[in-house]
Amino acid sequence: MIFRSQTFEWTWPWIGAAAVVYAWHAMGSPFPPSPEGLFGAAATVASVFASFLGVSKAIMLTIKNTEIYNSLKKLNYTDALFGYLRIGIICSVIFAALSIFGFFVDRDKALFDINIGQAFSAIWICFGALSFFTYLRISNIIFKILKLV
Repeated sequence: MIFRSQTFEWTWPWIGAAAVVYAWHAMGSPFPPSPEGLFGAAATVASVFASFLGVSKAIMLTIKNTEIYNSLKKLNYTDALFGYLRIGIICSVIFAALSIFGFFVDRDKALFDINIGQAFSAIWICFGALSFFTYLRISNIIFKILKLV
């Protein structure tokens, strides 16, 4: 079969994002003192990811009456595939929203003894990695499917 196990396929973006946050934290949690340019670029990238995933969904719908789509359906893979698309789009939109919200975060304030800037940075990096990895997951799957069409 051209697809890995669905358990691995479902979990690897989440594990990858957790590993990125862990590595970032282990390196001392570096973050630019003035991240405005980074947030602007990240919002653009997140929009591109979400758009591509939306187009991927449209591609899947155009092959709906093909033998390959019917094979995916028989394998009960279509629900998982559309779930991956949904999660990828949601993660990309959240990453874009966080990138815009980042312009308004006071990096020097604390709430319940937690540095807001540090916590926000960790969440932002997590969703950045998650949107990238979910994008990669769908890209790989779509290209494998298109190769068969």
